[in-house]
Amino acid sequence: MWTEIKTQSDIDSVLELYGFFHDSCIRDFHISTRAFVEKNLSMGFDNKLTVSILFQRQFSPNSVLELKFEDAIKFNYYPYDDIIYDASIIIEDGLFYWTECEINDLSSTWICGEKLYWRFRPKLLGNIERMKM
Repeated sequence: MWTEIKTQSDIDSVLELYGFFHDSCIRDFHISTRAFVEKNLSMGFDNKLTVSILFQRQFSPNSVLELKFEDAIKFNYYPYDDIIYDASIIIEDGLFYWTECEINDLSSTWICGEKLYWRFRPKLLGNIERMKM
């Protein structure tokens, strides 16, 4: 079940529960557009993205966290180091950001969106592949 993050208090809670992302890694990203082609080959779209990020960390409890950004606006992935030592969730100008460094720093990983949700996923610890076909 997803929990929506709406306030600074919600952010503080998630950061505390997940140890501020210390000694964590990004296991995977899932990016979904709302564009599609109908059976009659017409196309529908609304230029909105949903991005899900699965994190794993070397501490328990709560070793696996998933964040979901709805109506994602910007996304930057720069894998200079697989280990995350610290990360932040920030609200700025009505947008939610997750970042390892500075917002809009092209040499770090960050994402922003209009809505943010979280949930723990304990069964997804390890070298899992969520997108097997």
